[in-house]
Amino acid sequence: MCRPPAVNGATCVYTTLFLDPKFCVDIENYIVQLNPSETLFLPRKPHAYELRSPRMRETIEKAEVLIQKFIQEHPFCKQHVLG
Repeated sequence: MCRPPAVNGATCVYTTLFLDPKFCVDIENYIVQLNPSETLFLPRKPHAYELRSPRMRETIEKAEVLIQKFIQEHPFCKQHVLG
C-alpha cells in the first residue's frame, strides 16, 4: 500500500500494477512466492529448467514493462515498487 499525495486513501500497489488476475498467478508461479499468511512477497528460487522456460521469460518481460509504466503514472509509489 502507498498513499498518493493529497489523497485520503491508499493505493494497493500489487492490484493496481497487475490488473489481470491470470497474470498475477503467473507472477506468483514464476517470480515470487507468498509467505504462509500471504502478506509478504518473497523471491522465488527457480530451478535451472525453469530459467529456460519461454513462459517465465515472457512473464518477467511483461512485469518489467508494467512496472515501468506504473512508475511513470504513479511516481509517488516508486520507492514502494523498487525498494
